[in-house]
Amino acid sequence: MSNGLIYLLGHGGKINNLIARMLYSGTSIHGTEDEIAKDLIAFINSNKIPINCRIVQGQKVVKTIITENLNDNSVIVADTQSGYHSVLLNKYENGELYIFDPDWTSVVSWKNKKNNNCKIVLNHPHTNVIVAIDEFFKKSYYENTPPFKMGAPSERYIVIMKKIKK
Repeated sequence: MSNGLIYLLGHGGKINNLIARMLYSGTSIHGTEDEIAKDLIAFINSNKIPINCRIVQGQKVVKTIITENLNDNSVIVADTQSGYHSVLLNKYENGELYIFDPDWTSVVSWKNKKNNNCKIVLNHPHTNVIVAIDEFFKKSYYENTPPFKMGAPSERYIVIMKKIKK
């Protein structure tokens, strides 16, 4: 979620000290747990920063939710591997999702492996993985496949973060 705030607010955007402390206290090396994310979202939505957050989960997380809500003024934090990991979706174009995965070990481990549905990008400031949307929505995640799959529909979870125009 902090990556989403930084992306939407840009370099000139300021996160007030209280929000920064809440984000810091609610996250760990493993990211933000879903229950804590709900509290953080309520806190973000109730403060005076120009971002609105909305949770969508389970069977309601379908391709159109992603494609219709991913634009210049929004990003999506999405769970992958049936909730084991989260990534930041920041663009959708020509059937592909542009992703920032904060776990660089995950990204680098796939750098030299051939997979037509998953491209590693190491020279872009906001994206380090590009994945076909059909690949991202696969139901099964296996140990020797790229970790950029949502997994079972019942376990899907996303946070849509939209920048509010002033």
